[in-house]
Amino acid sequence: MLVIEKMPFMSFNKENLISISILLEYLSIEVYKQDMLALSSKMQAIFHDNNFRYEYSRLQYLQKKYKINSTLLVIKIGNELQTIRVFEKIERILRSLDIVIQTKYKDKYYLVVLFPLNEQAVALGFLNRLLYNLKNEKDKHFEYMTFGIAQENLLYQYITDDYHE
Repeated sequence: MLVIEKMPFMSFNKENLISISILLEYLSIEVYKQDMLALSSKMQAIFHDNNFRYEYSRLQYLQKKYKINSTLLVIKIGNELQTIRVFEKIERILRSLDIVIQTKYKDKYYLVVLFPLNEQAVALGFLNRLLYNLKNEKDKHFEYMTFGIAQENLLYQYITDDYHE
């Protein structure tokens, strides 16, 4: 239940009501956590972290229902040591709602950063900050791509196909 104690009459408009509705829906999805995890079965093959899969599914649901975008930044790295160094740097500069996970597919390591309720520009700005904060030049050499939350097939293809090798 959401109670608004004070709201100026001029703020009582369609845009604010839709924003409140989306926020309530986002929070209410917590009740259906297990159902949301079941929706992301294709991603279970590459994302093993339940919290990440849940948040991914929740944002995908909001995108389908309200056309609200979220963005993923996927960084592909060829060795484990560099992956750990970049992962640790990402964790230090991450904003509070953003989520990062590590995953491995075949012989490649992937760092996936989820930017809830944000467009691609936020992911690219984060990438620039990351590159600025990485002191070792070797750590700055990696492949990356951004995906909208609705681009699940492209994301899956990027991680599982060998076209980029």
